[in-house]
Amino acid sequence: MLKTKDLRDWFVSEVPGIPGWMDKWPDGSQPIRVFTVSISGGLGLDTGEEALETTSFTLQTRGTGYQDAEEWAYALHNAWLDSHPMQDIGGYRVIGKGVLGGPPSFVRVEDVPQGAVIRAANYWCRIER
Repeated sequence: MLKTKDLRDWFVSEVPGIPGWMDKWPDGSQPIRVFTVSISGGLGLDTGEEALETTSFTLQTRGTGYQDAEEWAYALHNAWLDSHPMQDIGGYRVIGKGVLGGPPSFVRVEDVPQGAVIRAANYWCRIER
């Protein structure tokens, strides 16, 4: 099963200069430019000739303003969608991937530093176990 750290490490390696990462959503006192990855379920395990697992995850980004948040949210988004589908992440072979519900969208949150903007999107991947 893919872990949050596996996905985080993949994004950090694929998007040079990516802003910081946090293992939980930051409150208003923490750095503005951050991203989080949260495993959010998926279709689970499909056992046939091969054991396949489909996992979904949420990627949230927080930037210093609308344009900043959008630009690097799309850098992460495009890295995921443009990467080769047959690759290894966290020791597992990814055989399919995509986005659920569209590109990174604006998220309204009250507890953010002045000027900070949040964008989020949901993704999926299928791995061979």
